[in-house]
Amino acid sequence: MARAPHLGLAPLLAVWLLLFAGGPAESSTVTPDLWGVDEDDGQLFRIENYNGVPVFTDFGDLQYDTGGGVLEPVGNDIEAATLAPDGNLFMAIDDDIGAVSSPGLLRIDIDDASTSAPSVVTIVGSLGISTDNSSDNVSGLSFDPLTGGLWALLKNSSAAGSSNAVDELWFVPDPNNDPGTAVSFGALTAPGGAVLQGEDLEFDAAGRLYVVDDRSSSNLSPPADGITDSTLWEIELNRGADDEILSIDDINLLSDLSEFFGAGSTEKFEALAWDFQNDALVGSDDDNNRFALLRGPGSPLDLGAIGTGLTDVEGIDFVPLGEGPPPIPEPGTGALLGLGFALLSWRRRRGGSRW
Repeated sequence: MARAPHLGLAPLLAVWLLLFAGGPAESSTVTPDLWGVDEDDGQLFRIENYNGVPVFTDFGDLQYDTGGGVLEPVGNDIEAATLAPDGNLFMAIDDDIGAVSSPGLLRIDIDDASTSAPSVVTIVGSLGISTDNSSDNVSGLSFDPLTGGLWALLKNSSAAGSSNAVDELWFVPDPNNDPGTAVSFGALTAPGGAVLQGEDLEFDAAGRLYVVDDRSSSNLSPPADGITDSTLWEIELNRGADDEILSIDDINLLSDLSEFFGAGSTEKFEALAWDFQNDALVGSDDDNNRFALLRGPGSPLDLGAIGTGLTDVEGIDFVPLGEGPPPIPEPGTGALLGLGFALLSWRRRRGGSRW
């Protein structure tokens, strides 16, 4: 009777080497690319390895097609930016552009960004968010990772010398085709606090919502909580069974960012970005032109000034999960794979003899 081939210990040893050799398994450390736009001139940039030795790429000032292929600079009024899961960077501009009235929504696929040719945006349309003051603007954009919906922050500035105005949260149901259908979700106020000069909002991977609030604006009277510098809030959200945001439950103070960069310094954080791969919140500060790790492993941490030509970064975000190259194997993994498969190959060449 024919006998089944005896495989011996070689396959088991090979599998053991692949799975366990070299100590406990650890996930690869991958730092996603941080993308951003400078408000002063529309400069588009990318930062690789932001929390190590950063590599800065300048893609020049964003352009738009005025018609017939004639390009013009977008200009100096981009107040917010966020990346969609498909790699499209959406931006809010606080000015009329083309035939679109302020506040407008722009879009560019980061794959189309170029250092050797103009980086040209698509003008999606007007956001249709009503403002009653020339200082009002859409200061924040962020996609909810649990639903895919786009949310906007309206910085609801009050007239100079008047009482503080509370900012508003807006939902943009169709950012790709009809951003003008944005609807107000209400004022950002709750028993725990109120957002008075919100500069950006950002969701983390679990769907928690953060807002950075600048209290240093000269037209604000001192708020009741006494904080007069940048403040980081968490907005407690009430979600339904399908993760749809139903209401704001509360607003909690996470960090008073006063003197973040040292005693006597003033801070004006104007942009937030969530690093989904390292569970970290990064901020950009306008007063000091520096980046900072605000939440997550190693925080709080001054990341320093990164790049050239940046003067007022008001929109940053990370490449979403699924974009970019696959993780690089940990050192030694390739050697273990090779050894494992070599053992299997050797076992076959030996014709099934026992060890």
